Amino acid sequence: MNPPEHSDPEQEEAPAFRILRAAGIPARRLEYRYHPAGGIRDAAGQLDLPARTIIKTLVFTPGSVAPEDSEPGTPVIALMHGDSKVALRKLERLAGIRHLRPCSPQEAEAMTGYKTGGISPFGLPGHCLICIQESLRKLEAIAFNAGARGVVAVTAPDALNLLAGRWGDCAGRPLMI
Repeated sequence: MNPPEHSDPEQEEAPAFRILRAAGIPARRLEYRYHPAGGIRDAAGQLDLPARTIIKTLVFTPGSVAPEDSEPGTPVIALMHGDSKVALRKLERLAGIRHLRPCSPQEAEAMTGYKTGGISPFGLPGHCLICIQESLRKLEAIAFNAGARGVVAVTAPDALNLLAGRWGDCAGRPLMI
């Protein structure tokens, strides 16, 4: 079963805001001009937020390095500080999956229903396993894609408890941002 496509933020509210509002969790909406090659550095600069507080939503799948050699399996979503890499071995241990590989943009879009550059941790299909970097809890506020490119939700880290994910350490080395 394919997850539903999420529509244009100008025509409809981004999915994360609907979910957070239904749970009674306040969130502030910020927007920036999305650039395909912009990444966290570009978003952080436009939003005037520290990269550490912007959460990357990264999609992994069980299998080998080559997508054509891999069996489809449970997508693993890693939520990580914007200024850090995911340590693949730590993520595999946290997820309880022996071999994971990063998804291609096309695979990530097919597995989540969101476009890359706008993948939100909220509103994902129920079969996704979400692994959350434990140090995100220590932040005063977090920012993450709300389900559309260029649309960010800012809220308290406690909002991530709605995801019923696995908290743990999957952080690798810091990035030079």
